[in-house]
Amino acid sequence: MTAIRYKPALNATTLKIIAVILMVFDHIYQMWAHAGAPILLSWLGRPVAPLFLSLIAESFHYTSNRKKLMLRLLLASLAMTVINFILQQYLLPNPDIMLMNNALSTVFIAALYMLFWDMLVSGIREKNAKKLSARYCFALCR
Repeated sequence: MTAIRYKPALNATTLKIIAVILMVFDHIYQMWAHAGAPILLSWLGRPVAPLFLSLIAESFHYTSNRKKLMLRLLLASLAMTVINFILQQYLLPNPDIMLMNNALSTVFIAALYMLFWDMLVSGIREKNAKKLSARYCFALCR
């Protein structure tokens, strides 16, 4: 008799794909609300931010290299800022439409808070004043 292995249907990758699809619906609503896009598209996109924030918390906890994770999040945030700027300035004909879709900045800031919190907790546990200082926290991010 062979043992049946349990494989979860919703792993982190599947959740990210679902979140991206829901985010696209929300962006469609944001871009076409003035043309009559149904508000249901925006409602579908509401769970995306909490979902991404919980996934980054899990990624932050289980990653082997937090500096690389933080660098990737920062670069993705900066790239999205540049893309939003280019779209806003050159591709959108209507100046009344504002693109404010950079959730990657929020995810980066959340990961930065998690990094500082871990440093603070580790400094308290080890009774190390150097780890408690903000200077030390910022030096590790360089």
